This record gives sequence, structure tokens and C-alpha cells, in this order.
Amino acid sequence: MEIKIVEERINFFAGKLSEINHKFHQWKDEFYLDSNNIEEIALFFFIGNSINYRFWYSSARQRFIYGKFTGSAAMWAFLKDNKNLIKPQYLALNKINENQPGLLDLPMSSERINSLSEAGRVLLNNFSGSALKICEKAEWHAPTIVDIITEQFPMWRDEQRNVKFNKRAQLFVAMLHGRLGKESKIRDIDKLSCLADYQLPKVLRHIGILKYSKELEDMVDSETLISKDSDYEFNIRLNTVESMKLLCEELRNFNINVSPLQLDYALWLQAKEISTPHHLTPTTAY
Repeated sequence: MEIKIVEERINFFAGKLSEINHKFHQWKDEFYLDSNNIEEIALFFFIGNSINYRFWYSSARQRFIYGKFTGSAAMWAFLKDNKNLIKPQYLALNKINENQPGLLDLPMSSERINSLSEAGRVLLNNFSGSALKICEKAEWHAPTIVDIITEQFPMWRDEQRNVKFNKRAQLFVAMLHGRLGKESKIRDIDKLSCLADYQLPKVLRHIGILKYSKELEDMVDSETLISKDSDYEFNIRLNTVESMKLLCEELRNFNINVSPLQLDYALWLQAKEISTPHHLTPTTAY
């Protein structure tokens, strides 16, 4: 077995997490769009998450840079400064590669151009150019919003071996819900899972909840590419989701009722303090 969940560490770490505030993040960091227009915010988060994947080049330490930001923060800052990219009408013209040279500096730039074109085209054709209409069609039910996105936008689909991870679609729901705060109509967000990406398994491994086999450990630490849909990648993601479920269950023993999605952000922040590499899988899923 490539990965083992160490349940003793779950019991121990839940005690540490019980001291953390688990409120939903509001997504108002300086690299996000500041606007009172709810539709504009929804489009910003939707279009951003349509290209919210792989920010590293040949190494986890070689990351996309824009201004003073790196990684995903750099992408959001770039999008904030190029607001034409959150207009479905513009994206549907398929002229992005001619007018947005900064976008071509991102890894997997051709995939991102296709993602943006698809987002603009489907939003225009099926949702009158409105990201909020996706939520309205789902009657603001979080799992249904995710289902509609992955059904209507093929490049958002994130399923392996009949397991639906849907990292980017779930993140869109989480961001919109967090930004809207008390005004959010989104319900049953606790039914969503954690976001199985690069950073979360890195944290879970660092704190001893995930134990990798020697072979997998060496691959991750040496930054050897792990193929998309391989046993290694699938098991990293699957055990990440299962670990987060177990952590949430253990937190209930401390009278803390928190969803995997809420817990996700608390652990994601800790990833910034960990210098060891994350696994490297070239993919549009995360």
C-alpha cells in the first residue's frame, strides 16, 4: 500500500485544531477583486477557478510570478488587473492568446486559453453570461451547483475511478459563499468535501496523518513527476479526502461541528510554513 492513514495522529491533531477559529474565509485578500457588484464577484471567482490549476513549472519552487505575488495569488492578481477576462462576451471571441501575453507565462497556457474560451462560450449560451444563474438554476444548493458546473463545463470535470473530487467547482462555491457572508443563499455547503489538491496532502503528510511508502516518499521529495490518474496520484487524493472526513469526525468529540471544506482552509494556510515539496502532477484538475 502506497499510503496509510495514521489514526493516532488524527486524534492528536484534532486536539490542536480545536483551538483554531473555523469560520469560512471571506476571500477579501488584496489580490482578489474588490467590488460591491455580486455578479461581478461571482464572475471573477468563476473565471478565476476555470484556470485555477498548476502554477509550478519544472519544480514546486519554480512558480508563476505576477508583481509581488506567486502561485495562485499571482493568477488572481493578474485577473484582477485584466478585468476584460471576466467578461464572457470577450472570452467567447477566442482572441485571448493575441491580447493577453501575461496569460501565456502561466504553465499549461494552451489549456488555460481553452478553459477561458469554454467558460465564456457556455456562460453566454446557457446562462445568459451570468455566473449567478448557475446558482439560481441549482436553487443555491451547493452540491447541485457543483453538478451543474461539471455537467455543463467539460474542462471542470474532476473524477477518477468513479470518485468525484471536483476541486475547482467546490472552491468556486466556497469562495462565493465566503465572500457573500450573511447574504449568501448557498445551502448545504457542509455536504461538499475538502479540496484534494497539492497543498493539503503535503500538510497531512507533514503532520504525520498520511504515511507514504518509501517509493512514493522518494518520488515526492525528489520532485519526480507523478502521472495524472496513476495509482499514486489517485491514492494521494483519495486518502486526503478520507483523512479530512476523519478529522472532522474527531473534532466533534471536542464539540466542534466543522465541515471538511471549512477545515481545508485552516490546513491550507499551514502549507505556506512547510518547506518540503508537494507531489507534482501536471493536470487541469488542481
